[in-house]
Amino acid sequence: MENKYYNRLLELRKEADLSQRDLASFLELNRSSLTNYETGNRNLTMSTLKKLAMFFDVSIDYIVYRDDFRNHHEFVKEVLGLEDESIKILASNKNSKEINKYIQSLKKELK
Repeated sequence: MENKYYNRLLELRKEADLSQRDLASFLELNRSSLTNYETGNRNLTMSTLKKLAMFFDVSIDYIVYRDDFRNHHEFVKEVLGLEDESIKILASNKNSKEINKYIQSLKKELK
């Protein structure tokens, strides 16, 4: 199967056990438009891509096969080897000056 966004869209919809009608309703489309997206007869708009990414909690890059990581959380987990709880702590404190200072000090130690 060729790696095209419509394959990923179909895969995500089936994985979520959604009908075309249900997903089309969320996207504010008619079912035939979604069918055209899933068969590759119509290109996704940026607006629809954003809605899909938000709905399925995946990145746009994942939908269009530019990346095999479903989302940034998965990317950080894989690349940095952090556990879920560590990622949640970092994400919830992303604007914390203390956390940022600590990360910068770790970075210096690792050099």
